[in-house]
Amino acid sequence: MKPNSAEQSPPNQQGATLTQGNHPPLPENPPDAGAVPPSSTVLTGVGSTRWLGAGLSATIAYGVTLVGAVVALVLVFVGTLLTSNSDMDSTVQEYSGIDPAEIAGGILFIIGIPFQLTGMAFMGAFGAELGTNFFGAPLELEGMLWVLPLLLTGLAVAALWWLGRRAERKQPTEAAQAWILSGTTGLALALIAMLFGLVFTIRSGDEEMAVSINSVSVSLLFGALVIGTLATWAGRASARGFTFARKYPSVLNALKVFGLHFLAYTVVTGVIVFISAIVKGGALAAFSAPLWLPTAAIWGYGVGHFTTLGVSTSAASDSMNVLDLPWWATLLLILFTLAFAVLASVVWALVRNNDPTALRRGTSWVVLPAVFLVGGLATSLVSAAVFDVSGGIFALSGTMALAPWTFLIMGLWGAAIEVSSRFVAPTLIPFAPARVRGWLKRNVDHGMTADAVASDVTPSTAPAADATGQVPEPQPMSAQAKKRLRVWGIIVGAVVVLVIGATVAYNVVSTSVFGPKAQVEKYLDSLRDGDAATAVDILDPNVTSQERVLLTNQIFSAAKNRISGYEIRDVETTDGGAVITADLTQDSKTTPITFVLEKGDRTAVVFNEWRVVSGGTWLLPIQLPEGANEIKVNGVDVKLPSSEGQQAPGTILPVLPGSYVITPPEGTKYVTLGEAKTVNVAVDPEGNNSLGARFEISLTDAVQKDTVAEAKAYLEKCLASKDAAPEACPNKMYTYGDAKDYRNISWSLTTEPTYDVSEGFQGQSVRLRASGGEATVSYERNMEWYSDEPAVWEKQKDSRGLYFDGEVRLEKDKLTVKFSK
Repeated sequence: MKPNSAEQSPPNQQGATLTQGNHPPLPENPPDAGAVPPSSTVLTGVGSTRWLGAGLSATIAYGVTLVGAVVALVLVFVGTLLTSNSDMDSTVQEYSGIDPAEIAGGILFIIGIPFQLTGMAFMGAFGAELGTNFFGAPLELEGMLWVLPLLLTGLAVAALWWLGRRAERKQPTEAAQAWILSGTTGLALALIAMLFGLVFTIRSGDEEMAVSINSVSVSLLFGALVIGTLATWAGRASARGFTFARKYPSVLNALKVFGLHFLAYTVVTGVIVFISAIVKGGALAAFSAPLWLPTAAIWGYGVGHFTTLGVSTSAASDSMNVLDLPWWATLLLILFTLAFAVLASVVWALVRNNDPTALRRGTSWVVLPAVFLVGGLATSLVSAAVFDVSGGIFALSGTMALAPWTFLIMGLWGAAIEVSSRFVAPTLIPFAPARVRGWLKRNVDHGMTADAVASDVTPSTAPAADATGQVPEPQPMSAQAKKRLRVWGIIVGAVVVLVIGATVAYNVVSTSVFGPKAQVEKYLDSLRDGDAATAVDILDPNVTSQERVLLTNQIFSAAKNRISGYEIRDVETTDGGAVITADLTQDSKTTPITFVLEKGDRTAVVFNEWRVVSGGTWLLPIQLPEGANEIKVNGVDVKLPSSEGQQAPGTILPVLPGSYVITPPEGTKYVTLGEAKTVNVAVDPEGNNSLGARFEISLTDAVQKDTVAEAKAYLEKCLASKDAAPEACPNKMYTYGDAKDYRNISWSLTTEPTYDVSEGFQGQSVRLRASGGEATVSYERNMEWYSDEPAVWEKQKDSRGLYFDGEVRLEKDKLTVKFSK
């Protein structure tokens, strides 16, 4: 077979073939890459033109990043205009006295914010200081956010790399000179970023508010220095030819495999996240994607490889992993991750040094896992977000990032890919398109030693290179290989079926037994069936044991008009909770109720326990007179909670929806609390009677009858007196002079008084009032004024009105009246 001319390259002195496109042919006596010329020689060879070029590269790179920041902010502005959200400004202004339009609409903000965003791209921490009046009191707030806008950072790195490569091609340098010039570019970039960040600090101040915003920080100084230096040096090194690549080709190839795996995975997950964000966030989410999508895609990369994305603050913490997604999303993500791992193993099997001697070395097992481990660490660091807010007594800080152990998990994935490349990939390589294999061969360096012969099959079947150094294309599969492929296909198919079956079974059990919907259904079933114990166990009313007297099966099962059915209308699951809306039917009326659930600890090892934290709340007010606290509810004796032996005023007890027959305590001959009342507790709170069951003391007819009888007996006793003014009686006559001048006094009832028996406040006091009565008194009076003369008696009659009152005292079946004197 005639070799492809694109793959031909002259052999080096050791006989190994150099792949075209990797680096130019080495000279016969290459200089020692590690040798460092004297400093004077190095600095003299740099020249003023190169110094200026290094500074110009930094300026251009900063400008390119700034343009990217402007474009990103313009897109955010367009997305904001297309999104309807007019309440935010008014809310901020109402509670803080700050009108955002005074800041955001200012020309300084419009000009300054792109420079601050550019500073964030070079690892600057976005900081803000705010001084204002909060409800009349001075308040100072300080906030900090450290997060990389990765698209802008990548744009800066690409610009620096290209400028460094271009400068190296125009004026080649030695290794030491390349580092010096790269460092100069980094230093210039740091100074430019700091200078523009300070000059374009956003400031706004008046008597009410003072604001200062910039991204100038220590992290900006060192971040820009490191990014500028390394990116520029990488560009120069790519033009000069990587010494590292010639010494350690396996490491470089492993880096390429990780890069391809990372790039392909994040592109796919980024597209999925972008579509989901558009559906939920609308135009603003779409147009602001350049600022957040790369970070979100990296988070998806970590979660998809079984690490966790955590939010940790000084107040609380939460996390998300692949099992927290909907079951179908979990299944697809697992299969997606496994498929990409297998593809990465095929690529690794094609690009690594497959010489049997090299593969037998123990270090060959370590290279790829180590690269994946370092790559996992790098992705965790660049995608982390750190924030801190403080002011007065308020302080909040935290991070949002992949779990700290992400690098270990990625190292394990690298090891799994290494194993797959040796045992699974050889079966799949013949199915790889020839163009893909050719592209990989053209872009991979297998080393400079004679024993580093490229191969795209396993060591046991590695074909030898021909005289030109080219590896022949794989031959058609043998019968044994086809049989082995079928066996592996059956194994892989069985594993896939088991994974799908286990995932479906997990979903069925977690949804039907342990899921949030199942918990709500169980709760609603208990409301329908009269099972108060189960209902309270699922949704605890959070009251004392004394206040749970109506939440018993004996009372609730006897309640009529409970809910007759329900329908789950909407289930919305979030990272740590769920919101479920259900329509409850009671007496042919449907009422929507929203239940909020939170995810608790795991039960049965792998399933999450869901707790209902809020939902329907139903209360039944019961009012009784002082001292009464024993009633019957649905025929069950109940002792209401009391305070210091007395009924607490306005007792309100939690209940479940239904009808309750409230029977008050039995009365006496004279006092009653009325008849039993039926109170309907409706699912819809607006349909409930706010008064609930209210019982007040009322008097029986016996009070009127017996009080009047007592009054008549009292009056009769008084009229039977022979005294002119009987003690403690309403019948009194006026006497003049000596009492001995009056005799034969006799009282008689002329007109019966009208008796009024009235109930006092809350039945605690009963009063008797007698009025309109008249009595006649007959007597004889001595008309002789002189005592030494014989008495002259004359019969006389007078009329006197009868008015009196008294306090009626009731003690069970005994009635007494205390008459006023």
